[in-house]
Amino acid sequence: FNLKLMVTAEEKRVLCDPGSDKEFLERVYQSELNREPDKEGYEYWTNALNNGDTREQVLMNIKISDEKWLVDTYRKELNREIDDEGRNWWMGDFRGQGSGKEHLTYGSDRPAQTRDQVLANIKQSEEYKLKH
Repeated sequence: FNLKLMVTAEEKRVLCDPGSDKEFLERVYQSELNREPDKEGYEYWTNALNNGDTREQVLMNIKISDEKWLVDTYRKELNREIDDEGRNWWMGDFRGQGSGKEHLTYGSDRPAQTRDQVLANIKQSEEYKLKH
């Protein structure tokens, strides 16, 4: 199916600003994920661009990613930017890996978490309870 999202003025700047794919990915990561691209992400999206994906397609895919959802959820639910510790913790939940501390409880067969499950866990956190 074909997903069309509204493009903001900032996103148009990111898409239309001339420059290399590396510079484009750096702008997208900073504007959407609030971080620099890691090696794995850079290689993945560069490969997508080299295989015919447009910059708009890459931007839209990042905008619907679990990580972007998590960045937006932190802003909405915790009223702050996500930090590396929180990003690593919850992205681990999406992958069923956790932060490495859960092996004491879950063993190596920890199930991957859905967005609804991660949101429910965020809402059970002390930080959330203090802010709401």
